[in-house]
Amino acid sequence: MVSREGGLWGIPTVRKSHFLILVGIHLLMQEYIDSYISFFEKTTNFKPYDFQKRLFENYLQMNNVLLKAPTGAGKTWASILPFVFANKEGTPSPKKIIYSLPLRTLANSLYNEISCNSKIKETGLRVSLQTGELPNDKYFESDIIFTTIDQTLSSILGFPYSLSKRQANINAGAIIGSYLIFDEFHLLDPTRSLTTSLNILKKLKELSRFCIMTATISDNTIREINRFLGSNSVTLDENEFISIPQLKNEKELVVRKKHLEATDIQKEHKKKTIVICNTVEKAQKLYLELEQKSKFELICIHSRFLKKDRTAKEKKILNIFGKKANLDREAILISTQVIEVGLDISCDTLLTEISPINSFLQRAGRCARFENEKGRIFVYNVQENENKNKSYLPYEENLCIATMKELANEKSINYATGERIVNTILTKKEIKEIENAKSFDFGRIQKAWEESDKGTGRDLIRDINSTSVIFLRKTSPLYPMYNYDAISINPYTLINRLRRTEELVDEEEVEPFVSLIEENNIFTDFEIARFKMSQISIEDIKIYPRIVLNPKYVNYNSKIGMNFLLKSKTIESSLQETEKKELFGYKKETYENHISSMIKIYETNFRDEIHYPLSKLWHKHNFTTPIDEMIKFMLIMHDYGKLNKKWQKIAGDFQKAKGNYNREELLAHTDFDSIKDKLPKKLPPHAGIGAIAAFAILEDILEDDEEFETIARALTSAIIKHHSATSHWVNSYQIEREGINLVLEMIRNYASSFYKFDKNNEVIRKWDNEEDLNQYTVNFGKPDETFLYFVLVRILRLCDQQSINAEDKDVSK
Repeated sequence: MVSREGGLWGIPTVRKSHFLILVGIHLLMQEYIDSYISFFEKTTNFKPYDFQKRLFENYLQMNNVLLKAPTGAGKTWASILPFVFANKEGTPSPKKIIYSLPLRTLANSLYNEISCNSKIKETGLRVSLQTGELPNDKYFESDIIFTTIDQTLSSILGFPYSLSKRQANINAGAIIGSYLIFDEFHLLDPTRSLTTSLNILKKLKELSRFCIMTATISDNTIREINRFLGSNSVTLDENEFISIPQLKNEKELVVRKKHLEATDIQKEHKKKTIVICNTVEKAQKLYLELEQKSKFELICIHSRFLKKDRTAKEKKILNIFGKKANLDREAILISTQVIEVGLDISCDTLLTEISPINSFLQRAGRCARFENEKGRIFVYNVQENENKNKSYLPYEENLCIATMKELANEKSINYATGERIVNTILTKKEIKEIENAKSFDFGRIQKAWEESDKGTGRDLIRDINSTSVIFLRKTSPLYPMYNYDAISINPYTLINRLRRTEELVDEEEVEPFVSLIEENNIFTDFEIARFKMSQISIEDIKIYPRIVLNPKYVNYNSKIGMNFLLKSKTIESSLQETEKKELFGYKKETYENHISSMIKIYETNFRDEIHYPLSKLWHKHNFTTPIDEMIKFMLIMHDYGKLNKKWQKIAGDFQKAKGNYNREELLAHTDFDSIKDKLPKKLPPHAGIGAIAAFAILEDILEDDEEFETIARALTSAIIKHHSATSHWVNSYQIEREGINLVLEMIRNYASSFYKFDKNNEVIRKWDNEEDLNQYTVNFGKPDETFLYFVLVRILRLCDQQSINAEDKDVSK
């Protein structure tokens, strides 16, 4: 029984020390929060709002969060700065942010804002941008990565769009254990990317942290998502809403039943006007009509511009419509959905075609966006086609009609009005989508992990309503398709236009219309990627996310982009490839030096990063195997097959011919220059040898069945697949005695817990057959085993890649 005698303020005496500890913790916590508030203000130049503080407190308490806040309220800084502050202060936290967005324009904009911030620079955190058109961080190696939802999901699903099939297993490990921010979540495809994201997060939530952000999901949907994921909500109440100055701006609303015409734009234009169309063709036509009539500065932007032109346009748009713009400068911007999110711009007049309420509110967020502004919003119906039917594409007709009906009852629009209409129109639809997501068959993701097939993206990420187009005729040498500048277009639009063009071309003059750049399946230790161009039919465009188009059959100019309107224009030279990389080169390296180099790279570049997810995985399953030693053991064993007598003989002969060879050396790499050298005699495959030998050692030393199954399968798979995500064979081998002794010594020095195995095990010395190793590799039906494999293979491949002592490192591994 607890005594209450002597208790100060009625507090039981036996609890006094506990109370004082709690008081101390509370004071320390408050001091920490105050320090964060100061850091937030210094970084952003404004004090955090209450919802931004609540998000930080949730991050501090290791809660996953769903944040709902209006456009322009400061969601980006609210989500990023807790991570930045925690890493600055050394608080337990993931070591990487992967910030995923539905549109690449938004990724570009946020990257520019965050990477240029002086306080972020002072932290030393590396900030990068990774999109299909700007593949600046293909392996997700930076600390804060802005990317698209396509890049993130394709990576965790095992078929990253930015990498070849051989490299397909590198990026998933970067997602695992990271702080995952999903911005503008309401814009995701509900049956594909949204469903996949929710189910991946449900499996990852114990190993990673996440923050889902939206401006326009209904209240009931938020509750359902929180139940499914076990996340907390951070939302704004009415008092918070009115405390944010820019959210109080007046926005007059006028709904018109007619379709949008150039004369409407001229009539309503005051000083700064933004026009948002539902299709590229509509935007291009309005621009060309206004160009003939208007005296004002005109800008057209959409998804069909090359990187150079789009970048110049975005910069110009920010100069005219951004927060620091010249208020007296007049201009009209004609656009599509690409500016719904991302560009921090504002206008006094917005003219828009009708779209669903969540899309409309994003568009409305570009009007009177900044403090003390007033704006007018004009909403127009879509135009009838030649069959007298209205096409609301790319949106659902019933949502557009319902939105038009609700908006027609309003004279102005603000956050509260938008919330009410969202709840009225979207709740039933969204709840049904979440229920469907809950019943999702996770076996579809398992299949994606097994096959590493980009085609799976049509089912799990999005139906290909956008194809990236590269413009090439005959180029030698060829490079991976993601090394080229590209333009996005609806595949069915492109198919229809090319069909018409094909009909007009003389059969004798026809060059291939559409092709793919494909990777030859050459798997050697020199890892030389060869590429070929393969013709496909026009109809097959809809199958592929990225294709090569003959520039002979397309028009382009810097004003309206890729088009089928200006017949006099031809493709410009800027359509040629923009990024070439010489991929091949090695310098001689002994086995011992190669492994030692990889271990140093792991300790410097990756040990801290993987501590967060693996320590959580170990705690979840009560594993006792030393993580650090396990990884060093994997690094030591990954090239064990190169100690095969046959491998050493071929490599030694090649190096001897080049000079600089000591016959006592055990080689891991020879000197090789892809420009000057011819390929040597084919070296025998080595990855399977290291895998089967490592499995035999782990079988000896890991006693717990679950621990053995999980670690042995994940680690064995990482080794066998460290040159290609699809490898699964071992060939016969006989290991040099000197090689065995060297590896034993390295295991004893770097991973002593793994040294206590039977040194007489025959598998360590030789193997007489060719065998499929699938029975030893990862079971993709077990998510945690799969996640461990992805973390291990990422470390192995990147350490291997970074350790090569050539000036131009081979990035094809």
